[in-house]
Amino acid sequence: DSSDENLTFIEENEEEAYQIIGEKFGVEPVKITQREENLHFKRMNFDEALQTAELYYDYNGENVVYLINASYKDASWGVDVEDKIIDSSKEIVSGCEIEIKEYRIEKSNKEKYSASFEYKGLEYFLVGTMDRMSFDIIVNNLFFVK
Repeated sequence: DSSDENLTFIEENEEEAYQIIGEKFGVEPVKITQREENLHFKRMNFDEALQTAELYYDYNGENVVYLINASYKDASWGVDVEDKIIDSSKEIVSGCEIEIKEYRIEKSNKEKYSASFEYKGLEYFLVGTMDRMSFDIIVNNLFFVK
């Protein structure tokens, strides 16, 4: 039941996007901080009614999406990645368990990775097409406010 009145759009200002998320959700979100130099913030779509934030990045011409959900305890959203899962593992970053999945994109034979976790009442999902080393740099340098 979302409408344009509930949406906030932020272009090219990552710091402002995270600030809005923190203010609206009442908790500092886990932030993408250290990254590959080719990863650039593009925009955020924030839906106050659905309590979700979608942060979009560009990595070498590919979209990287970072979703943050504050209402998952009431109604969790599902994120469907159509590509074939070829590996799944769990990692601990700053004391938080993160599920990592590797996918093979059938049409291009490229690698895609996703990371999902919960922290301080928020649900997170990160997905992007890149090599594993670049994805690991992003995941292992997420900034968790203690």
